[in-house]
Amino acid sequence: MHELMQHWNTAYSIAKNDISSDTIVIQYEDFCMSPENCFEKSGIEKFIKRRAKPIALEKRFHNISNTNARYIELFEDIIIGKGIWEDFGYNLNI
Repeated sequence: MHELMQHWNTAYSIAKNDISSDTIVIQYEDFCMSPENCFEKSGIEKFIKRRAKPIALEKRFHNISNTNARYIELFEDIIIGKGIWEDFGYNLNI
């Protein structure tokens, strides 16, 4: 788990350094909650000057759901501590 979190910290740190004022960031939880509204609210539709159209998805992708709680529960006895994830709104001080 600690190696996974170190990797996540490194990857998100690199990504954060690459974010500029014209970068559009979409959070996984927002997309899971409302994929249709996520593109409009994030500004992607305005950026590409097109309205997002629904696409045909494989049956296994019809129900989008946030599964983070399941993973966090598996590691509830591990103290993760501070990391770049906090800059993206995640609290892993569990």
